[in-house]
Amino acid sequence: MTYEIKTALLTLDNDTEVKTIVLRSKHEKVFCAGADIKHMKEHDYATYPYTMHFLSVINVIRTIRKPIIAVVEGKALGGGF
Repeated sequence: MTYEIKTALLTLDNDTEVKTIVLRSKHEKVFCAGADIKHMKEHDYATYPYTMHFLSVINVIRTIRKPIIAVVEGKALGGGF
């Protein structure tokens, strides 16, 4: 999922017809459930296996030149918030 998010963001950023990027969930009740808490309790942030994937999305977001708007409907937990 992180690969798809990064690819979509970069594609939209390079599209001259796109002026603003809007992030929205396909599900009405959840924007992002975050990580699996049961899986995370065995690790801290630095050793969590998906930390690098999460950080790579954040780094792409930092490089985007266009405004990004998150339409948060429903739950947005943990890193999803």
